[in-house]
Amino acid sequence: MNQQFKTPSRSPFQQLLILEERVRLSGSALPKVIDLRAQWAGVKTHFAGHDFILKLSDIAEILDKPRITPIPRCSKWVVGATNIRGQILPIYNVAEFFNLSNTANMNNCQVVVVDKSQQFCGFLVDKVFGMQKFFDEHFFEIQASESISNSAFAPFIVKATKNEGKNWELLNLLQLSKQISGMNPAILRKQSVVTQPDSK
Repeated sequence: MNQQFKTPSRSPFQQLLILEERVRLSGSALPKVIDLRAQWAGVKTHFAGHDFILKLSDIAEILDKPRITPIPRCSKWVVGATNIRGQILPIYNVAEFFNLSNTANMNNCQVVVVDKSQQFCGFLVDKVFGMQKFFDEHFFEIQASESISNSAFAPFIVKATKNEGKNWELLNLLQLSKQISGMNPAILRKQSVVTQPDSK
């Protein structure tokens, strides 16, 4: 007498688990979607009363509330200096440099460090919002006379974008650091001229 064996029925969930295991063992991967659009990483910041995007490739590091030592007999835009692993880093205040409203809070500030193309300096910023990927196609060209924020920044801005309902300008941090570092930070004092009486 032939006895017929029946395969126990599986639940739909068990059948899905078996199917998933078969797909995993087959090793067939889904095709990768490659985004060919030009993109780069940037850091969103706020300082000198404006919102700026800085290219991550121009930033060496970001210091959180560093200990800053004032430098005597320097202009207001020279905040001071701090020691980074044995190197003296000068720190600048962009708002003071351009004679803008100074919104920086020394007790709650961050410093963006530039260490590139023989430039080694730091910039005081009010806030760093974080890193984000940006696409070139999302930026629009602006003329030097059409700077969204302030004409003082016009030579250092060529593109802008609208992000989260606000206008953000792409600031050329390296060019700005070259401009400021090339200035004489010492306070110029008038020299008194002493006239000698004529000897007769």
